[in-house]
Amino acid sequence: MPRPKGSKNKAKTPVVIIDYAAELEKKTAEKNTLEADITALEADIDGLKVQLKEKKTALKALDKEIAALERKKSRQDAEALRKAQKEEIDKVVDELKKIIERLRSMSPLYEDYLKKEKANV
Repeated sequence: MPRPKGSKNKAKTPVVIIDYAAELEKKTAEKNTLEADITALEADIDGLKVQLKEKKTALKALDKEIAALERKKSRQDAEALRKAQKEEIDKVVDELKKIIERLRSMSPLYEDYLKKEKANV
């Protein structure tokens, strides 16, 4: 007949002796490595922050230059448009002068008008 629970037939677990000093040393070395990695990453982050600030400053300066160039281009385009309009107006005025001269030469009334003007002067 089997023995009841808690009897002497119970399987014994072997006692493991852990070298806590070695484990502590291992964990301490791992901690030091992680701290060194963190320090290096923080230094990299600081360097990247400096680079980012420099890039943002350069970008801001370029934005100002671009805005100035756009204003100058706008002024130049407006001036070219005014000049083209003036030339077009001059052409129209010249054409109108020719048309008026031709119409005056065709009209007998204009000759009478000129004669009256000379007489009044």
